[in-house]
Amino acid sequence: LGKYGCKLNLRKAAKYYSVAAKLHHISAHYHLGCLYEASKRPKKAKECFETASKRGFSLASYRLGMAYLTGSLGVAADFSMACSFLREALFHASHPVADAGYHLAIALIQLPSFDRHSVSEPHLYLKRAWMLGHGDSGALLRDILQ
Repeated sequence: LGKYGCKLNLRKAAKYYSVAAKLHHISAHYHLGCLYEASKRPKKAKECFETASKRGFSLASYRLGMAYLTGSLGVAADFSMACSFLREALFHASHPVADAGYHLAIALIQLPSFDRHSVSEPHLYLKRAWMLGHGDSGALLRDILQ
């Protein structure tokens, strides 16, 4: 968008992403969802992210997880759904999303029922995120282990 000597034109970008999505390009569904999200069309954004997620695009799973965690994209907050999508993004075989592990661990730590003496699940997510290069995960991991 706006790179390689082209002027930024969201309408054209949406048109080309739509064409690519119709030709079954997974990343086009994701990028089209991002455009819809930016243009305040949450229902369309969610549909695009769902299509990309079902076809294995980890960033789309992450976006859906965050939507369910925060209650955005026109969905009600749903902790179970959020965790499911964030885990899917974090443990994706070829393109894991480190941010998913960080946000998943934070969400679990903030639960009223969280027991600081039993940190195995948040520890697992933070360790994975840290191994994927998420710097804040390492710091938080160190804090909860002390």
